[in-house]
Amino acid sequence: MASPRASSPAVPEVEYSVCYQVCRIRSNSEIKWHGHRLFLSDALIANPLGLLAIDNDLWRIECGLVPLALYHRPQQFVKL
Repeated sequence: MASPRASSPAVPEVEYSVCYQVCRIRSNSEIKWHGHRLFLSDALIANPLGLLAIDNDLWRIECGLVPLALYHRPQQFVKL
């Protein structure tokens, strides 16, 4: 017998503007960015992340409207 309660609608996927590069966190909690693997978080697996260039070698990593980290490409440095 079907439940009389209506199911909640699916949460819409985050969309980023064209200024962002978009990638997904893999099942091992990493993203691959410019040939480097970056560990971020188990909690965000399969979510799309937006990467926004702040400077030539500095990127801000966001999940929706939430800034998560800064990535400095030459030093392969992630600051949470």
